[in-house]
Amino acid sequence: MEHLSFDSEPWKTVEEGLSTRAIFDEWRVNHCLKTMEDWEAWMDFYKVRRYLKGTGVKYLGDANGSEGIFKVQMLRAITQGGWGLPPAPKRAPRGYYPKLVATLEDGGIAGISKQDLANSKSRKLLESQLPITQRMLPVLSWFARQYPTVDLTQVFHSDEVEEAVAMLEQYNLNNPPKTTVS
Repeated sequence: MEHLSFDSEPWKTVEEGLSTRAIFDEWRVNHCLKTMEDWEAWMDFYKVRRYLKGTGVKYLGDANGSEGIFKVQMLRAITQGGWGLPPAPKRAPRGYYPKLVATLEDGGIAGISKQDLANSKSRKLLESQLPITQRMLPVLSWFARQYPTVDLTQVFHSDEVEEAVAMLEQYNLNNPPKTTVS
């Protein structure tokens, strides 16, 4: 079995180190940091807690985590015309939400209902606050391909934008879009 090993660098401030330790202590109650999967779970938890503190957004657990938060915010951006996306209609025309649900399902994003989309229209969209994590890359990749006008500086926290772009480019190189032949 492969185990993690680390090099370390000092925190920029004592407060940052203490805050990270408090978040880690909360995470490790039900987790252990030994494998790369553990590391991804820890980074997912840490980044959500660090960057979304005070926004009212809750970490939804390991099964959903940052990916679930990103999906919710993505739906809000689509239905509200945020993050550099084309403006959404004030009132959705007949068939608009069912077509959008089908588009999401075709992209591998299952479990979204017409009601989820209708609810997203009036909920708060976070601007320039999200962290980037490995877990959100499949959905982010689909989203960026489906909506090429998306402005990642409006999606991700300013400390995370450069890393988000690099991670997305690497993910897209390793996971080209599936093409269908008619």
